[in-house]
Amino acid sequence: MERRQVLAVGALSAWTLFVWGQRLVNLATGDESGPSAVVSVVLSGVLSGLAVAAAVALVTCWRGGGSMTAGWRRTVVQVFAGLTVAVWAVRGTAIVVDWRSPGFVAVHVVLAVVSVTLAVAAWRSVTATRQVATVG
Repeated sequence: MERRQVLAVGALSAWTLFVWGQRLVNLATGDESGPSAVVSVVLSGVLSGLAVAAAVALVTCWRGGGSMTAGWRRTVVQVFAGLTVAVWAVRGTAIVVDWRSPGFVAVHVVLAVVSVTLAVAAWRSVTATRQVATVG
């Protein structure tokens, strides 16, 4: 397995578990309720589950000496990365458009940028194909 795959998928998985795990902690200890809290719990659970699935794919690949570009492993990472980008496109836009404090917006923009950057890197690491030079 290539080092860039390990770094990209591992970083996205760890980052996602940190961000959305903390969101679950904030929901459990805060006073937010209603539909937005339910959506946040479901979203946090789905993204955390995908992060775990990607980590499992990474570990099984590493232990078996296989490639992240093969079969279900690639699909798991692509779904995980794609959903990460989609979630932050919607959530990030909503946070910026809603009236929030500048600090709140700044923190969430940084979370979004890091998440999307890691998602793109993970996607690219499992879909990149090596170019073979041809003479002719």
